Amino acid sequence: MTFYLTGRCPSVFQRRLSEIALATNWPEDHIARYENVDLIVESEILQRLKSTGLPIIADELLYIKYGERGRDQNHSSLDGFAKSIALPVFDAEQRPYFFLFSGNMHHFEDRLMSELLLQSMRLLLNASLPPPRKDLLSLRETDCLGWVAAGKSSGEIATILSLSAHTVNEYLQSATKKLNAINRTQAAVTATMMGLL
Repeated sequence: MTFYLTGRCPSVFQRRLSEIALATNWPEDHIARYENVDLIVESEILQRLKSTGLPIIADELLYIKYGERGRDQNHSSLDGFAKSIALPVFDAEQRPYFFLFSGNMHHFEDRLMSELLLQSMRLLLNASLPPPRKDLLSLRETDCLGWVAAGKSSGEIATILSLSAHTVNEYLQSATKKLNAINRTQAAVTATMMGLL
């Protein structure tokens, strides 16, 4: 089984796992072990994530030392956590996040790392996009943008929708403003990414 932990890279004020974790399938008792640890001080992986944009592969999970005594703790013996890979990713506003995958595999192949990174980026993109507001655009604005996305000119759209070219341009200008786009092409791309087309 592969375990995952998705979270925000911690700030100096976020020191507990519950303050940075967004989603995980870790066992409850395993989460509890990390909850009482100062992640900023103890986590070598999280410290390394702050200084690199590259994946980090480790035999330990989030930290090396455990508890007040600072004694070394080997977590590779925990079932399902023999190896971990941390993937740093950034959202559209350049906020740092990480995806941590752990399992009993002995090494991570390039193909697996590429797939994990791509899936992580897709998840973050979908999570950072606002939910589509179907009422944002009128039906005619949506129709016109759909035809722009298909590569049609204003004249062609006018013929298809039985409207004047002037009316089509007004719908496209209105949609462009509502989507905070620079031009009709950007508006069509934005509408597509928001799930409106």
